[in-house]
Amino acid sequence: MKKKLVVLLTFVLLVGLLATGRMSKDMVYAKTAQMYLELPADIRKETEFQVKVVLDSDAELYSVDAYLSYDADKLEFIPKDDQITGAEGVLELKDIYEQETKQVSYELNFRDLDIGSAEMALQEVYLIDYEDMDYIEVAPSVKRFEIGINQMVEGETGLEELIVAPGELTEPFQSEKTEYTLYVDHSVEQIGVTAVPKEQACTVDLDMAEYLHVGENLVTVTVTAPSGEVRDYIIRVYRETEQSEKDTEIRE
Repeated sequence: MKKKLVVLLTFVLLVGLLATGRMSKDMVYAKTAQMYLELPADIRKETEFQVKVVLDSDAELYSVDAYLSYDADKLEFIPKDDQITGAEGVLELKDIYEQETKQVSYELNFRDLDIGSAEMALQEVYLIDYEDMDYIEVAPSVKRFEIGINQMVEGETGLEELIVAPGELTEPFQSEKTEYTLYVDHSVEQIGVTAVPKEQACTVDLDMAEYLHVGENLVTVTVTAPSGEVRDYIIRVYRETEQSEKDTEIRE
C-alpha cells in the first residue's frame, strides 16, 4: 500500500511541475548529437582516399565548429573544401547552416605517405542548436587504421633503359635481367651511368665510387616503387691493369 502511494505521489508531482512550468525543458528533454568518422576498409600507401565526417543530431542545428587531428607523418591532407582549413596535423571544420539542419556530412581527401598504423580523431566538437543557441555536447570519435603496401605489378619497379659511357655492357640491356658486366681500359678512371625507370613515380638511386680502381668495381642501381618495393641492378665494371694495356700495345 505504501509503495503504491509513493508512485502515485511522484506522478502527481511530475504532472504538477509540467503544468506550472516549474520543470525546465532540459529536465524533460536532453538534446543529443553525434559526429563520427567513416573510413574505407582498405587503405594503401601512395593512394588517395576519402574520409567522411558525419553529423547526426536530434535537434535543429545552427552551426558546427569541429577540430580533427591526424598523423601528418603518415597522411597528407588534400584541400578541396573552403569549410575545412588548418595546419599540418590539425584541421578545423567550420560551417553555419542557412536553415535548420539535423543531418549533414563532409568529405575530406587524404593521401597515404607511408605504411603502418595511423590515427584520426574528432576531439573537439562544438554544435549550436537553432532554438536556444545552446551548445550540444558531442563525444569524441577516434579511428585507428593500418596503411598497407600498395602492390604494383611485377616490372613496374624495373628500368626502361640502362646506359653506360664509355664502353658498352657485354650483353644488351633487358629490364628483367639485373646483372651486367662492363670492361674498360686502364686509362678510364670514371664512367657515367644513365638509368631510366619504367614508371615516373619510381625513384632511382646510384651507388658507385667516384673513381674506378684496377680490377672489379661494383655499381648498384636501385629502383624503388611508391609501394616500397625495391629492385637492384648490378654492373660489375672491370678496369684493366696498366700491364694489360702495355701488353695490348706490344701485341698490336
